[in-house]
Amino acid sequence: MAVAERTAGKQRTTTTETGAWAWALQRFTAAVIGVFISIHIWALHMARSGAGPVTFESVRERVSSPLYATVDLLLLASLLYHALNGVRTVLLDFGIGVKSPRLLAGVLSAIGVLGFAYGVLALISFILGVPLFR
Repeated sequence: MAVAERTAGKQRTTTTETGAWAWALQRFTAAVIGVFISIHIWALHMARSGAGPVTFESVRERVSSPLYATVDLLLLASLLYHALNGVRTVLLDFGIGVKSPRLLAGVLSAIGVLGFAYGVLALISFILGVPLFR
């Protein structure tokens, strides 16, 4: 049975509201994270065998690749969704946000968008070699 909530004496399940899609996306992002973390670690450590130590410039060169930048951004988006959906689920389990689940989802979505925007800015500044904040 899905996460049960008590609202005004009635029992309902979150799967009828957002739970089914959230559950499916939670599982999908877990698989995506596994794949992209593997690619990330492989590119960072395994693909460099014999190429010398990892330096700032070598990492910048690698991240400048559109393919690798895309993998990093997809990894970031998957991690943010997976983590924030987990936070939403835990808060709902504790009864926090049960009365206004849309507000909870909105706040967590805003945090996710801000986190992704910050990650994009950090990646761009890293590629350009310009500090994010001075």
